[in-house]
Amino acid sequence: MSNNYHGNSSFYHKDKNIPVLALLGQPNSGKSTIFNMMTGSHQHIGNWPGKTVDQKEGESKYKNQKMIIADLPGSYALSANSDEEIITKEYISSNNADLVLIMADASQLKRSLYMMADFAGTNIPSILILNMMDVANGLGIKIDVKKLETKLGIPVVAMSAIQRNDYTKLYETIIAGLSNKPTLKIKKLSSPKEKMAFIDNLLEDILIESKTSNQAFSKFDKIALSPIKGKFLAFGVILAIFLLAMIFAGIISGIASSILLPISSLLKEAFKTAHIHQLLISLICDVLINVLYFGIMMASFVLGITLGFNLMEETGYLARISFLFDHAMSKVGLQGKTIMPFFMGLGCTIAGTTGTRVVDNWGQRVLAIAMSWAVPCAATLLLFQQ
Repeated sequence: MSNNYHGNSSFYHKDKNIPVLALLGQPNSGKSTIFNMMTGSHQHIGNWPGKTVDQKEGESKYKNQKMIIADLPGSYALSANSDEEIITKEYISSNNADLVLIMADASQLKRSLYMMADFAGTNIPSILILNMMDVANGLGIKIDVKKLETKLGIPVVAMSAIQRNDYTKLYETIIAGLSNKPTLKIKKLSSPKEKMAFIDNLLEDILIESKTSNQAFSKFDKIALSPIKGKFLAFGVILAIFLLAMIFAGIISGIASSILLPISSLLKEAFKTAHIHQLLISLICDVLINVLYFGIMMASFVLGITLGFNLMEETGYLARISFLFDHAMSKVGLQGKTIMPFFMGLGCTIAGTTGTRVVDNWGQRVLAIAMSWAVPCAATLLLFQQ
């Protein structure tokens, strides 16, 4: 894929024949899952110029129509306070996107529509994606999609980001949106109070929540989203990833050991023959070789954890863990996703710190890194036992 990024306000050199789609939404809305499903391996991840915030772009193709997907940083609003919000606001105001895909979590619709309310008044073509409809249905939440489309004036796609069958409808809506250029028929909302009142009025006769549901959860979701069983399952999955990462690291370490030990012995014999000083021999053959071995072992362990996290994200289980722990983590100003690095920190603090990569918001990522060091890892617990 080409990567012709050339400035703050755009990812690629603009080609009139290739439309640009911008994914806009709050953290935990499923942006990353949709981005990965639509772009596959045709993506590039870097940093915005001058900012330590992820810059994601990729290419997708549907019925011979190429399109560029820009995954904007996850942010809660366009008020331009954090780095993420500043970048997102600048990108939207630059009119670089031909169509904006506004993400919303259908299972928490009232809260997740705040971004759309902030987007109102921009007159930029857009569609609304209601993600996690399977979770919403399981919770007994029913949404009148047609009525919502009528009120907003833009197409609304109800889907589950992990279901590949749902992407046909999404692509068809995108193709139509690129042609029709639908815009929100809502005036700009000037204050947070006015935005919340707008959402309340919008959902008054559209959103119906009931204690029971005619559409039951899958067996997995019943457990995964259970307040008690779901937390035990999450801990079990994290523990399994941790153990598999250790096994993977053990295999790689064994291979590294079988290669490095003979090399160390050969170097010792060669250095002794060349009458190299014993201190230098020890420094190279013992210290440096051991450092290299330890580096390979830790790198393979972190790689195993990263692969496990990616698998959880691709299957949509990460979004369910985020939903399950979101209320608890919000009490300390963090997203539900941040429970992941805290879990992993029980095994290794370095792994826990690495795990904060799943957090979209840079400020929350820094806070999660700082707090993850307070979680006692296995080595610390072992010291306490001694």
